[in-house]
Amino acid sequence: MSETIARIFAETDARLRSANGPEEVRKIGLEHVAAVATSLADTVFLANGGGAEVLNEQAASLIISTHEGLLTSLADAFTAQGIQDTPLQTELCDKAGRAFLDRLESLFDGPQTRGCA
Repeated sequence: MSETIARIFAETDARLRSANGPEEVRKIGLEHVAAVATSLADTVFLANGGGAEVLNEQAASLIISTHEGLLTSLADAFTAQGIQDTPLQTELCDKAGRAFLDRLESLFDGPQTRGCA
C-alpha cells in the first residue's frame, strides 16, 4: 500500500504543479481522495483474505472502522488548517467515502478467481 500511496501523492503533486485555477485544483483534490480511498479499500479486501467467502463480523468491523477512520482523518486535516464545515470539505468526504465503499462492493461482489477480483 505504501508504494501505491506514494505514487498517488506523486501524481497529485505533479498535477497540482500545472493546475490552472481553483476549479482544476478542486477536481484534482476530489480525484486524489478517491484514489487514496480506493487503495485503502484494496488493503481492507486483502486483509480480509481477498474473498467474499470469508466476509464475517470481524471483516465487517474492519470495513466500518476503516471507513470511519478515513472520514475522520479528512475532517481532522481540515480542522488542523482551521477550515471547518465548508462545501469542499463535505464534497471531499463524500467522494472519499463513496470511492471506498464502491471499491469494496466491486471487490466483494465481483467474480472470484484464485482469491482475486
